[in-house]
Amino acid sequence: DSGGKMYAAYWCTACGQQEELLGSAMKHIDRVEGSSPGSSSFDLCPDIESTPTWERGDGSRFTGVRPPESLAEEFGCSL
Repeated sequence: DSGGKMYAAYWCTACGQQEELLGSAMKHIDRVEGSSPGSSSFDLCPDIESTPTWERGDGSRFTGVRPPESLAEEFGCSL
């Protein structure tokens, strides 16, 4: 609800780890796919350099796999 997004790539193992950490909460995450089928680059989101990249509602970004508690704090939501 905060306007945040997770930029990810289908081939990214860190993104898979993040999704596993979040479990059923992923249904609440606005996940943006950064790679087209068969691509190994961020061709759909060329301004993304690594994934997962998190974008706050104000447009600021941070990267990396984060525990749910950290993400809840970053986005101002409860677990």
